[in-house]
Amino acid sequence: MKKELKWIFFVFLTIISIQYIYAGMYFSGTRNEYNLGDFVDLNVTVEPINEGPLKIILYCDSKSKTIFSGPVIDNIAIPLNFLWIGDLYGECYFQGEYSGETKKSNSNFKISKRLDVSLDKESYFLKPGEEISISGKVFKINGDGANGEVAVSIPFKGASQTNIQTIKESAANTSIGNINNQNFSMDNSTNNITTQVNKNLLSPSIAAMIANFNQPVSSVVVGEKFYGIVSNGSFSLSFILPENIPAGDYKIVVDSYEKYQGVKTNEGTINAYLKIPQVLTMIDVALNNQNFNPGENLSIKVALLDQSNTNINDQVSIIIYDIEKKRIFEKIINSGESALYETATNTKSGYYGLEIANGDDSVTKSIFINEKAIVKYEIRNSTLIVKNIGNIPFNKDIQIELNGKPFVKRINLGVGESKEFRLTGTEGNYEILVKDGENEYKESNVPLTGSAVSVKDISDKEINPIYTYLLWIVIFIILIVIVLLLSKEVRKRKKRSVTYPNDYGKKRLKLKGVVVAKKPIEEKKPEPKKISEMSFSRILIPPTQAEQGMVTAGKRNNVSVIALKIKNRITRYSKEKLERMIEPVYEKKGAIYELGDFVIAIFSPLSTKKLNNEVDAIKIAVDIATKIDEHNHKFQDKIMFGMSVHSGDIINEIRDKKLKFTAMGNTLSLAKKLAEAADDKVLVSKDAYDKSRNEIRGDKVIVNDIEAFDIKKIVDLEKSKKFIDDFMKRNARDAKIKSNYADIALRESERTKNEALSQNKNFFDF
Repeated sequence: MKKELKWIFFVFLTIISIQYIYAGMYFSGTRNEYNLGDFVDLNVTVEPINEGPLKIILYCDSKSKTIFSGPVIDNIAIPLNFLWIGDLYGECYFQGEYSGETKKSNSNFKISKRLDVSLDKESYFLKPGEEISISGKVFKINGDGANGEVAVSIPFKGASQTNIQTIKESAANTSIGNINNQNFSMDNSTNNITTQVNKNLLSPSIAAMIANFNQPVSSVVVGEKFYGIVSNGSFSLSFILPENIPAGDYKIVVDSYEKYQGVKTNEGTINAYLKIPQVLTMIDVALNNQNFNPGENLSIKVALLDQSNTNINDQVSIIIYDIEKKRIFEKIINSGESALYETATNTKSGYYGLEIANGDDSVTKSIFINEKAIVKYEIRNSTLIVKNIGNIPFNKDIQIELNGKPFVKRINLGVGESKEFRLTGTEGNYEILVKDGENEYKESNVPLTGSAVSVKDISDKEINPIYTYLLWIVIFIILIVIVLLLSKEVRKRKKRSVTYPNDYGKKRLKLKGVVVAKKPIEEKKPEPKKISEMSFSRILIPPTQAEQGMVTAGKRNNVSVIALKIKNRITRYSKEKLERMIEPVYEKKGAIYELGDFVIAIFSPLSTKKLNNEVDAIKIAVDIATKIDEHNHKFQDKIMFGMSVHSGDIINEIRDKKLKFTAMGNTLSLAKKLAEAADDKVLVSKDAYDKSRNEIRGDKVIVNDIEAFDIKKIVDLEKSKKFIDDFMKRNARDAKIKSNYADIALRESERTKNEALSQNKNFFDF
């Protein structure tokens, strides 16, 4: 009996031992990488199941935390957030403890905070005031799209965000509506969110979004950092660049992150690059004065300022016009430099214009030159010369001192006139001082001779005897020449006189019985009055040059305009060829006006004596374009061009042999725009095309929102008219010939009838 009890006890112990020997834990496989906030679905198999808790510990980079302790569960969902794992991340693995046995998971995995951020566009080239849109994608390391926020940091102030999503839109675009298949609804009528979602399962950022849903949201944010929503891995932000952003290269930092209870869990960063050019916003012109006396210097300092009031290193042209609108000074300087114009002492008084230009941008200023009488003094061979070098007559008293002895002389000089004074004194050197109230002239050690110290006006002194003798000699020579000329004229008159005929002394022949018919004397008709060359050119020769300006007393006319734009640099030979190509403009009495790279031809009724010049202008433009094309096919020196024809109003007059005009409306600007847009062809504006539809055919095109026509065919009405006239003349000639033939036949019939009657009469007589 005791032996049997021993065997039973042995078997019991063996069974218990076997149970503990075969008890084990098995972990399912995991992914290689997880982001904070992900869930790890951990399958733990325990065999056999005993009493006692199952304990699972997470180890990451020498740190650990017990994340589960409880009964054996086949599937454990472990959220990788701060509540569950704390601050663990890095290289990790699980370790299980159960019934005294410890088991490590089969493979290690990585918990990362990294988000992969990419941009749709990484480089931008924009001008101040333009809109920049930054959009991209944000993915977790497992490839899933992130849901979080994005922050765009810019290194300048003054930008304004334009596409801020409201919280309502952000909530609607996130996936919070389907968390754990819970209900999420939005009441649009009350702008409230109702939810039965377990708030413990929501991320704190989304929960805060719901809690603050009814908070007002501004539509524009100004600052250095802008925020947006990352929804399902996508984001997009737009903001307007400030108008005064300095030019340069900027780095824009885009940070994307996810938050849990206000703490960033996953983060990613990428950079975008922005280049801002200098844009001319102002041409700053500084003058040392606005009113000048003649002879003073005008200092002009020009600065090209960009959007941030920074100097633009570029060239500036300066042109000064006089009161007659003629250029008197031209110079090119660099921005920030000064130009000096020295006015002459006799510069006319009035307003002078300044034009400062950089490309198509320009500003104008005006200055005024005052009236000023200025005299210049000079001593030459004991003679004081006083010359008026001002711009108005000099009418003043001046004081001349010889070694302190004063002499007052009245000076009345026109512009450019001079007067001389003889300075005399006892032998010696003198100090001369001349004063006119404004200027002083002093010269020392001037040698003078004479019996007394004096100042004499040379024009008032007695004439020197030597000069008297020379004057009489000149008068005598003049008289002799006059006598010789008179005697020569007398001899010519004698030869032409009836009193002294050429055949004097010759014996005349007397013809008797011969009647000589006298040739009747033809009465000479008065010759027509010749028109002087000046009046002929003024009446019959139209102006070939046009000049744009302010015309106030002219006539308003509708004119045809040809605009030729030269789009490349051409050689001197090509320029000469081009000058010959535009000669048809002069043949049709057009006037040429050059403006930079443009050649403008104007056909005004004042010159052409025609109200409608559109057809002639289009034909000439097509002819010029054809000649340029032929030139480009023959020669390597190409002429790149664009040409247009437009019809508009101007106020014009013919003055100084030029067509002076003031353009009205878009007469010139539209023609120039079409010429710039045309590439080696002729574009006709709608206004010009409508007036020439009978003879011109073209295809309608839209160029820069401008309706124009590309010329395809020109109908030659003159040729058609000539054909019709010839046809009518030919018909009239044929009708006349037929009429002549009918008359001849009638006369022949009458003649035959008369002959028959005559024969019958003779027969009866016989």
